[in-house]
Amino acid sequence: MNSQQVFKKLKTAIFILSLFVLGISCASPDQNNNPESLNMDDETSQKGMGLLSQFTLEKSINYKNLQIFMITGTAGADNVSYVPLKLAMEKKWVEIKETSNVNELEISNLSNNVIFINAGDIVKGGKQDRTLTYDMIIGPHSKNEKLSSFCVESGRWSKRGNESADQFGSNEKMITSRKLKIASKRDNNQQKVWKSVELQTDKLNYNVSKYSNKDVNIKANASGSSLELALDNKELKQMKEEYKKHFINLNKGDALGFAYAINGELYTVDIYNNKKLFDQLFEKLLDAAIVEAITDLDIEQAENEYIGLTAVNSVFLVEYKTDENIRDLNARTRWLTKEEDDKMIFTSVDRKNNLTWLHKNIIIKDPNEDYSEEKSIIQDMNLDNSMQLNVRPQQR
Repeated sequence: MNSQQVFKKLKTAIFILSLFVLGISCASPDQNNNPESLNMDDETSQKGMGLLSQFTLEKSINYKNLQIFMITGTAGADNVSYVPLKLAMEKKWVEIKETSNVNELEISNLSNNVIFINAGDIVKGGKQDRTLTYDMIIGPHSKNEKLSSFCVESGRWSKRGNESADQFGSNEKMITSRKLKIASKRDNNQQKVWKSVELQTDKLNYNVSKYSNKDVNIKANASGSSLELALDNKELKQMKEEYKKHFINLNKGDALGFAYAINGELYTVDIYNNKKLFDQLFEKLLDAAIVEAITDLDIEQAENEYIGLTAVNSVFLVEYKTDENIRDLNARTRWLTKEEDDKMIFTSVDRKNNLTWLHKNIIIKDPNEDYSEEKSIIQDMNLDNSMQLNVRPQQR
């Protein structure tokens, strides 16, 4: 074979290969983005593994700048009944005590129930309202367990009204912005938490005022720095109701979680491996997503941007090379963290339920933020490599 023939065959091979690559990377979005649902096993990639391959991503429901994609499947941890913190505090099954340390509280379980704390839960009262940093599973009759926390009320360090300064009375809400979640769960930085609270309340003031056609100050007279009290603002509640009536009936059938996008950008995914637990948390999770959508709403924008199923599904592909760090928070809870260029993945595992994962939270990084400035807590755990393990969801 002469050199011309070799060159011609090589050109042909390169051309065929280029068609193959383009066929993969440039498929028409109309073919993939608008099906009624998408199984997370439907796509494969050289990138890595499907994080939650046995679940199905449902077509989104959209209102204004918010999209919600329900996630359905079969739960693998329904053998345990987990009581969410909100209900446990209403029933007085738990006591959460002030320690006078901003970043640590104490909880005692007074009941026979297994209590679940969702990372980002806000507890109201004490010397300052706090958000709880990690998912925590609190076993029956556990006493004085340590809870990592951050203050979401910078201007108070004393009793407020009729509340107890020594204990926390309720849990109605959770933190309501991606920036806040990252400041607490990734950076473990109190100053960033306070700045994130201030930024969100300022943006909410502006958007709620625009929506209401009057000057609105969502900061409460009782404590102007309290995120918890700000979220109770009357005009903000009215705006939330406009969103909520479009989404409140979404949680049907075998839904175990949802992903949400704002302004055509994916923000957060939450999936629970226990159907009853998700059902009990749904309204609080929905409320937080709606507040974040209102925060980032462009009142002047005439047309909303939306994304398709395939774009959301791509977030479930995980790099093999990225280490998963592990931390045992108490006798019952194992906390797994994994960080990639575009996202952070947080997983809670029940150590006394055959190391079954209970909650997976994926936070998509804001493309406009620089995450390289400060080493993340995920990278700085200094955990022994021998502790590395891969906790996978149970197969159907």
